[in-house]
Amino acid sequence: MINVLTNLLLFILGFVLVGIPLVAIVWVYKKYLVKTVLVNEKPWDWKTLKTVLVIECLGFGALSFWLLIQVFSFQ
Repeated sequence: MINVLTNLLLFILGFVLVGIPLVAIVWVYKKYLVKTVLVNEKPWDWKTLKTVLVIECLGFGALSFWLLIQVFSFQ
């Protein structure tokens, strides 16, 4: 029972400490890009889309990998 509670606590702690800042960074970055693109009335180019996708993939991939390690390290 303690092991289950520890895993749950680590998952919640990992989400709060890693997940929320990552989501906030990606959200602000996207909002900045959209605001810049809309104000300048330029279409989204491939470089901008690729940058956003790389940041999202690296951030959420790292979060998923970290959480996976935390869950399996206690079993």
